[in-house]
Amino acid sequence: MSELTKRAFTDNQRKILRLAERGKTARYISKKLTTKYNDVCSFLKSAEAFAYLRGEALTNLGGQGAAVAIKTLIEVASNKKAASQARVSAADKLLHYTGLKIDIDPRDKSPSTMTADELYKRLQLLQKEAANRAKPINIIEGEKVEIEDTDFADLMK
Repeated sequence: MSELTKRAFTDNQRKILRLAERGKTARYISKKLTTKYNDVCSFLKSAEAFAYLRGEALTNLGGQGAAVAIKTLIEVASNKKAASQARVSAADKLLHYTGLKIDIDPRDKSPSTMTADELYKRLQLLQKEAANRAKPINIIEGEKVEIEDTDFADLMK
């Protein structure tokens, strides 16, 4: 617990928080600390306790969770028996998160990895391309002329 947290809670509240962090139930905590069950529940439902426990959970998730995620990505990328799409995706994520990924052609970049500015520029480019494709095609008008096979053969001589 940080210095700020130590000052914000009483000794008994800090004990409750430590036990709650370890996954102990309110019933267990009340018996262990010989505190009223309703007092333990009320404290654990308080905004201060919730904010502290949430912060600790996020800290653990960032530390331990990130380590597990990276280990899993390495395992998937290294597994020759894994589907090639999964291996490529894992390798791509590893390169992206380590900052080593280099985009060769911005048009090949996935929209899910683009910034808002990149998305806007790509949208403008696609709209311009769509407008060019929507331009009318000039049709040559004229009279229909029947050509027989023999006439065509004569022309080719």
